[in-house]
Amino acid sequence: KGGHGSAKIVYIDWPGWAGRAQADGQGAAAMLTLTSDKTSYKVGEKIRISFPSNDKASAVLVLEKGGEIVRQEQIRCGKETTVVELDAEPSMAPNVYIHVSLLQEHLQTMNDLPIRLYGVIPVIVEDPNTILKPQISSDEAWKPMSPASFTVREAAGKPMTYTAVVVDEGLLGLTRYSMADPRSTFYKKEASLLKSWDLYDAVIGAYSGSLQTLLAIGGGDDGFGGGNRKVQRFKPVVKYFGPVTLKAGESRTETFEIPQYVGALRIMVVAGNAGAYGVAERSVSVKGDLMVLGTLPRYLSPQDEIRVPVSVFNYTAGKLPVTVRCRISGNGSLKDQSAEQKISLDASSDTVVYFQVAAGSTVGPLSCAITAEASGLPIATHQVDLMVRSTAIPITQTWTKMLKAGESWNEFKQLPGMSGTNQVNLELSRLPPISLENRLEFLTQYPHGCIEQTTSAVFPQLYLDQVLNLDDQKRAEIRANVIAGIERLQTFQTPSGGFAYWPGQGEVNEWGTNYGGHFLVEARKAGYQVPDYLMQRWAEYQKRKAIAWSSSDSSEQLVQAYRLYTLALAGMPDLGAMNRLKESFTLSDPVAWRLAAAYWYAGQRDIARAMVRNLGFGVQKYRDLSGTFGSSFRDKAMMLESLVVTEDYGRASALLSEIAETLSSKDWLSTQETAYALIAILPLMGKTSNSETMSAECSFQGISRNRSFKTPLESITLAMSASDSGTLEVKNTSKQNMYARLVARGIPAEGLEPVIRQGLSLSVSYTTLEGKAIDPSLLPLGADMEVSVALRNTTSRDLKELALVHSLPAAWELINYRLAKVTEEDYEPLVNPIKYQDIRDDRVLSYLDLKAGETKTVSFRVNRTYSGLYFIPAIQAYAMYDESIRAVEPGKRIADQAPDQLEKTNQTPKGRKNLIQ
Repeated sequence: KGGHGSAKIVYIDWPGWAGRAQADGQGAAAMLTLTSDKTSYKVGEKIRISFPSNDKASAVLVLEKGGEIVRQEQIRCGKETTVVELDAEPSMAPNVYIHVSLLQEHLQTMNDLPIRLYGVIPVIVEDPNTILKPQISSDEAWKPMSPASFTVREAAGKPMTYTAVVVDEGLLGLTRYSMADPRSTFYKKEASLLKSWDLYDAVIGAYSGSLQTLLAIGGGDDGFGGGNRKVQRFKPVVKYFGPVTLKAGESRTETFEIPQYVGALRIMVVAGNAGAYGVAERSVSVKGDLMVLGTLPRYLSPQDEIRVPVSVFNYTAGKLPVTVRCRISGNGSLKDQSAEQKISLDASSDTVVYFQVAAGSTVGPLSCAITAEASGLPIATHQVDLMVRSTAIPITQTWTKMLKAGESWNEFKQLPGMSGTNQVNLELSRLPPISLENRLEFLTQYPHGCIEQTTSAVFPQLYLDQVLNLDDQKRAEIRANVIAGIERLQTFQTPSGGFAYWPGQGEVNEWGTNYGGHFLVEARKAGYQVPDYLMQRWAEYQKRKAIAWSSSDSSEQLVQAYRLYTLALAGMPDLGAMNRLKESFTLSDPVAWRLAAAYWYAGQRDIARAMVRNLGFGVQKYRDLSGTFGSSFRDKAMMLESLVVTEDYGRASALLSEIAETLSSKDWLSTQETAYALIAILPLMGKTSNSETMSAECSFQGISRNRSFKTPLESITLAMSASDSGTLEVKNTSKQNMYARLVARGIPAEGLEPVIRQGLSLSVSYTTLEGKAIDPSLLPLGADMEVSVALRNTTSRDLKELALVHSLPAAWELINYRLAKVTEEDYEPLVNPIKYQDIRDDRVLSYLDLKAGETKTVSFRVNRTYSGLYFIPAIQAYAMYDESIRAVEPGKRIADQAPDQLEKTNQTPKGRKNLIQ
């Protein structure tokens, strides 16, 4: 009566330990087992689903497809088993889910099962009308240098549209490529998206288990393709045909010319028509009665001499006299030998002949054409093109002159590289020059690819259109570079969303995450497509780190300020973290400028102006080998960028002159310094430069050009492969002063490198697989050798981000254990103390840190594949962010030794250890 109430909780369970709690862990009490009479059904067939029941129960059947209820009905159950029949319809393909909820009478005693049981079963339905079966017919074998054909039809005569491609089996084997069937994608198994709830679990005496224990999420098929990995060097054959439409009952024959090729080709056809799809494949060997195959290295160094093996095959049933010829064109010749050899081959046999090929004295392409002729048979040919490349470090020289209106500059110039290797560019500028071509070339040609260097190579290219007059070809090249940079950055992202220093590493590099994200944000603003998932994961990581950050270290403060800047630039400012950084510490000038730029992009411009009103540009001189990869010059470039952001162009002019002077000097700058200086200076030049037309006349090595421009800079390519000298003539035909800068980049002769030991020392040793020291010139043909480079830190401080570059001579081939299967015994000694390693065709790049006084040894194995006279390139080691720390071991040229000297190594090709299983 007084409105008061009371309650008591009553818990009813099975008695003892074997009660409800134990049943909860199993989830089986509510399971209704559904059974189909077939694993899959064709359209028109009867689908029969059965489940255990009793005649007092009823069931609800739900037919679901992709989360939509297609059919729902109530079923009266049978005494022991209930069978439900459905017609398989085309709309059910590729699969449907049948859900059955069985309801028993309350407090029934016929069984001890719950009042409600639930079951679900996927039913696969195949529609024959969605299947095409293209057929390919062709000869069992084709001949090289002759016409070939194949015919495409549909097995049942159905109409279809197909596309065909003929590709090298060897090329496909490199990636174990298997033809994808569109039908498996368009008609793949769909997931069940139906969710169910009920209250039967709360009914006393009607226990029901948890439904989630009965359901499995569908929609995926985990398949692993087989196939052998075929590694073969060749010129790939790729031919495309179609799309071609065939009417019912039609076929089509495709004909093409097989080029100079020996091996196997795979014909692949993909077809479609009105929702039906199909694929077909067929492999065809390509061989002739007489074939020839030359084996050459991937590259040569200038003046190398290599003994080239040429295999000749006779597939006829009789003895065959053959004339083998070798013709060298381009940058090379045959060495002291006839270009023709006569041999005799027995039936179904082969042999090897040798030609001595000598590379030219400079770089450039070399072509080797080999033919085998026999009476009555087509001529067998094989052509190999390779590059004669130099491993010497390119040298860049620059010359600058300020030209008054009407003034000329005439001067003879000795270029830095060998004849044919010099690239010469002329920069014309209305502002003091920044050596743009030289600095961009350094960034794009830098041989390493960490997160910082990858970003630095493409970031400045976003702003080139603001200072240069770009033609369509140059714009397309820049766009391709930026897109490639965006794609590569995805390989650095870790599961947490940050970016690692090297691809595939799990540890996040904080500065690299800031720097890479900064580029991605600017690229998206410039109109490039940046994947949403990439940006979203990066932004989430940045937000988490910004909130959790706390440090009084000035370097860490700069990392946090840069992080907050990138978030604000991306339109996601964290004002709380910005205020906390601003008020908690006495900020250095670089940190304060970066934080002010963050406030500016966050819309708090009054705060930004107040922060920088009396702020200077003080930076202590330093150089960071890792961490932020920074230096005093890099920090000034970042402050210049903040000045541009806050539109303080007056104070920016003084800093602009200082940075431009450093860029135009011959001083070495790291990739971080170079890129950030360009990132800061290029937008400023584009915004502050006047647009008055300037013009000039120039000529180099007798070729004249006229150029007029309104942009701050104009770049003119004078020569791509110039000789070792030339005369430059430039005349300023404008009405105002002009800066002219000649930039020449060339490759010097190999072997001229001095011995350098600056903060690092290195030594190289060569041993047989038995551990015996060996002169590499004594290594027999076909034998393996271990190369070990010991690198020592001779300074009193720790050195980080060191690069060790070991280029290989043409006569050696690297044994890459990442691609070959090796035994643990062979692999164990090759586990190197390095952070990251990049293995390429012609070099091994290793990256490591060294503590003060520490020595580490990097080892790998090579095979002596070719004999002759060849050059072993120089070995280099250096700190990637401080050029003053480096070591160079000069290269040397070696030749084959006499056979009696080879015997002393006790390692012959026949008895050598086989590393690859």
